[in-house]
Amino acid sequence: MSRTLRCRSSHRDAGFALIEQLVVIAVIAVTLAAIGSLVGSTSRGARQVEQRMLLLQAANSLLVSAMPSRDSSAAAEIKGEYFEHRWAMKFSPVQDSSIAVPANARWVPLRVELEIRGPSGAFTRLQTIRLQKAPQQ
Repeated sequence: MSRTLRCRSSHRDAGFALIEQLVVIAVIAVTLAAIGSLVGSTSRGARQVEQRMLLLQAANSLLVSAMPSRDSSAAAEIKGEYFEHRWAMKFSPVQDSSIAVPANARWVPLRVELEIRGPSGAFTRLQTIRLQKAPQQ
């Protein structure tokens, strides 16, 4: 009689082990799917950071190299392409009530807006103020 009980208990254990294995496989599948999703979002985030850094590097270079000299009168807008980045730089007088410019000032503040679009479509816009020689009157 004890032999019969042993056989029955071993069959019962074998079935339980199979269910455990199926549960473990399901848990592993869900875990791998979550890890895959995390890796995908991390790589997208890294790509966005890289695109942003490339745009900022191009902007920095353009602000140094493409900016007209302070002595010349700036055009209202200049455009170009820089390492496959299309850009436009717009110049306008600063019209701010907190900045009072005397009529006989030799230097006047000029608003500079730089827009850059990268080859991937990423876009950024920067603004700064620059002193420009006042036009001779």
